[in-house]
Amino acid sequence: MFTDIVGSAALQERLGTSAYTKFVTRHDKVVEECLDEVPGARILNETGDGFQLRSRWR
Repeated sequence: MFTDIVGSAALQERLGTSAYTKFVTRHDKVVEECLDEVPGARILNETGDGFQLRSRWR
């Protein structure tokens, strides 16, 4: 599975660096909290504005 903040460069420009950093930090926390709920789930790769994730959940 992948997550991606679509239009991240434009979003950063619109929000400003500080607000954008807070936004991405919240995104990362939400993803990590969700992964905690799925047995065997883990982050394979972090792209800066998203993740590549893996899970054995069926």
